[in-house]
Amino acid sequence: MTPAAESHWRSRAVTYHRGEWEDLKRLIPEFDLRPFTAVPAVGDGTVPFDPTGGESANPFLWAVTRRPLAGEAPMPVGIVSRSYRLVQHLDIARLCRDGICSAENLSPHELRYEIGLSELDELMHLRIRFPERYGMHDFQDKPLGLRLECFNAVDGRASLVITLGWLRFVCANGLVIGKAKVNIRHRHSRGLDLTRIRPAIRDALRSVESDRDRIRRWQGEEVEVRDVSAWADEAVTKAWRTKAAARVFHICDSGHDVEIERFTGDPATRIPVRRLVRVPGSPGRARTRYDVSQALSYVATRRRDIEERLEWQEAIPGLLEKLPSP
Repeated sequence: MTPAAESHWRSRAVTYHRGEWEDLKRLIPEFDLRPFTAVPAVGDGTVPFDPTGGESANPFLWAVTRRPLAGEAPMPVGIVSRSYRLVQHLDIARLCRDGICSAENLSPHELRYEIGLSELDELMHLRIRFPERYGMHDFQDKPLGLRLECFNAVDGRASLVITLGWLRFVCANGLVIGKAKVNIRHRHSRGLDLTRIRPAIRDALRSVESDRDRIRRWQGEEVEVRDVSAWADEAVTKAWRTKAAARVFHICDSGHDVEIERFTGDPATRIPVRRLVRVPGSPGRARTRYDVSQALSYVATRRRDIEERLEWQEAIPGLLEKLPSP
């Protein structure tokens, strides 16, 4: 297994590991719902745990606890309502893996897996990459790979989210176009129907070709930097604020990321900046709508918060629709 970089989700650090399914699944703990009680201290120890909760159990809330790891006691990770439905990380991960394999008649060994877990394991970010034949190459001959992402939180702080998107390997840019998209976004309540996951993945995979068509169309649609400038000052600033809009514009204009030197109250494209690194895979100056999509994706993908990153990646097609053609 290979450790990967950290991100953040709901202020929790998330550490990633890449490897084979059989190895990664051993990292995924299981959780229980227990009565939410106030256990009084007794001397130097505690009152033994009462699984019934006794009379002191809160009738409206459960405590979510991680099952003991080696040499540990159960670890409380969250408080949820009694209507909450606990969905184990491993169950969701298996449903995603099996949904892909059954829809496309793939062996699990053909897929590439990456799992991110928070410090107490209550948050899971699963990534499953498809074989190369499901991807495509852009006009720079840079590969884009198809990838399923799943977000599960057992502590009740976030909905279950499963989505299908594209990864541009040269710059690790993520892009969720919206056609080939798994339509699963649901709170952990009794209405959560896990049987929807497999058909939703199957339906999304049927739309992969329309995603490819849209990417090819973006590659053929020319843009002018003056139009990008006005668009960044208006649409991108409104959606992502001034700092991100300035970065998107300068990547489109020069191929370099930038850092804001000071905020002057000017539009995003005219505030003072300091040039930083050359963005991998950037053409230097954006010539097509696809080039602009990659500038947007570069900025979105580098959001450290996982939920915000996905939200920004999903916003990219809508922002591109607001960019006028010359």
